[in-house]
Amino acid sequence: MPDNLTAAPVSDPAQPLVNIRDLGGIKVEGGSVRQGWLWRSDDPTLSPQEEIRSLAERGVTAVLDLRSTPESQASPHSTAESFGIRAHHLPLAEAAVHPMALIQAAPE
Repeated sequence: MPDNLTAAPVSDPAQPLVNIRDLGGIKVEGGSVRQGWLWRSDDPTLSPQEEIRSLAERGVTAVLDLRSTPESQASPHSTAESFGIRAHHLPLAEAAVHPMALIQAAPE
């Protein structure tokens, strides 16, 4: 992982997105990712509404959701979409099991 990844400023330090990072500077074919253009984080559907509003105000226009279809359906990006942030579902592993299904299937 590149050394230059930095945490994003957050609107509410008590409830920020976990592990949000600017991927600017990562080398790609033909150059590098532009600073402030591509970010990664945990699941933004779990973020407070004000955090999502702050992202929209800072110019975030899209979420690339890499979760499986069951995960995405269980927790859609409706808050982000209400602020004009479009969600694009691009699952990395369709066979992934939703974490809640694992908890519910665990023996007591």
